[in-house]
Amino acid sequence: MAVLVVLLPLLLLKRAAASLRMDCGEPDDLAASAKYVRRAAFDIGSGSSKLQVADVDVESGRIVHVLHASEVPVPFSIDWKQSATNELSEMIQSQGLEVLGELSRKARALGAAESAGIATEVFRKASNGAEYLRKIKDRLGIDVRLIAQEDEARLG
Repeated sequence: MAVLVVLLPLLLLKRAAASLRMDCGEPDDLAASAKYVRRAAFDIGSGSSKLQVADVDVESGRIVHVLHASEVPVPFSIDWKQSATNELSEMIQSQGLEVLGELSRKARALGAAESAGIATEVFRKASNGAEYLRKIKDRLGIDVRLIAQEDEARLG
């Protein structure tokens, strides 16, 4: 959860934020904000996929209210480690796409106007990790950025 609170401002608010503060306000703060946007952040990790949907003040980049946070286990790392070819199996890719599709539908149902995601270690190591991330974009419309090991360590 802490990773997502950090990732939402760092990855989704980069364009809009002059200042990236991690403090969360109350829903009443929305009235004081001249402009806010509801955003969804996806964290596709080695063992699970996570979603956080939040209202964000566009001017400050501050999370005003977290509406939803969830995590669904998807054992990408176990699958990759069992591969003789250093690849993610079709089965785990299908499972991951199904989970992300469900999370994406949840984000849209909550009114998320924008979304983006990050992917971690297993997608750097699997020979078809980058290809899988392109599938996510092509099939679900979610832009996923593969973060560097140093960023992953710093975030979480």
